[in-house]
Amino acid sequence: PDPSDAPPPPAPEPGPERNAGKRKAEAEPEGAPQVQRPKPDIVDGKVTLTIECDSAPPLNGAIFTATFEVKSTVKAVKAELATRLGVKPNKVQLKHEGSFLKDLETLEKKGVLAGSLLVLPKKRGGK
Repeated sequence: PDPSDAPPPPAPEPGPERNAGKRKAEAEPEGAPQVQRPKPDIVDGKVTLTIECDSAPPLNGAIFTATFEVKSTVKAVKAELATRLGVKPNKVQLKHEGSFLKDLETLEKKGVLAGSLLVLPKKRGGK
């Protein structure tokens, strides 16, 4: 049998890699069922967050989880983290999705939900 007489291989089925990087509207045809993503858990008004610390001493790149009230201010979260880490509260800064969080904002207002990552970068300069 001549290999050129064989039928062509079947077209690959669409998979996640085929649609990777495309906007949702382009990746899913009209009328396709919408995938429901689970909502982050808020249990009794509290959220559990992942905290990633700067690699410099005294934090040494520590990564841990902590639970806070979703209505907590950033200032209250920073005070609690400072106590846990043994540093002065005025030395703690928090970043979420690339932006520094301001003391009077609440976790809820800034969209810091369960499972969010907060970063404690090394605080530069200051007194």
